[in-house]
Amino acid sequence: MDALRPGSWSDSRLTGRSAEPVERTDGARVPEELVDYVDAADRPVRRGPRGRAGELGLHYRVAATVCLAPGGLVLVYRRPAAAPVYGGCHDVLIGGSVRAGESYQGAAGRELAEELGLRLAPREIYRARQDSPIGPCWLAVHQAELPDGAALRPDRAELDWYGLVPAADVLAGGHEPFVPAGRAALARLLDRHPRSTESTDDHHRPTPRPTRRPADQGAAAALP
Repeated sequence: MDALRPGSWSDSRLTGRSAEPVERTDGARVPEELVDYVDAADRPVRRGPRGRAGELGLHYRVAATVCLAPGGLVLVYRRPAAAPVYGGCHDVLIGGSVRAGESYQGAAGRELAEELGLRLAPREIYRARQDSPIGPCWLAVHQAELPDGAALRPDRAELDWYGLVPAADVLAGGHEPFVPAGRAALARLLDRHPRSTESTDDHHRPTPRPTRRPADQGAAAALP
């Protein structure tokens, strides 16, 4: 386990996982993971393998979580250089594709357990349509609180480096290169995203905080 404290970090030279089905030692092939393909209104249409919804003019679903810690800190990680999407980029969104028949919240909790080794209770903050390098998706952004001194068991194939850093540093443009959707999600979560750039397709909007005003520019962008 890695005890994660402010300023701590971890590094790994392991590369990312292959998206292709793997062959077991007995020669059997593991079936491809199925996801729900949905329309522009997030209504399920059919099921299929990951990464193919866009070929049919449909969307897939993504659930991701921003992990905050006491003292204005946020968990930032770097994707492996060999990752198929945004390789070598930093991000705050821990997550991935929602499996067929799975809820957004269920997927968010599963991804946290798989990638961080933590059982947390993510809370959905907003949901919006996004463009991504592998096609359009519906992204549900969640928030979770990291307990002080949380012991992580990270998936080294997904997190090449990680650490707790001031959220203000991320919003100020630190830790480049950075996945645009991740920085936009953090800004919006902290209610610092300009209202003029918010998507009209959102199902959920963050609760306004009168004492804080939008300060950062930049619209949400792609998420794998």
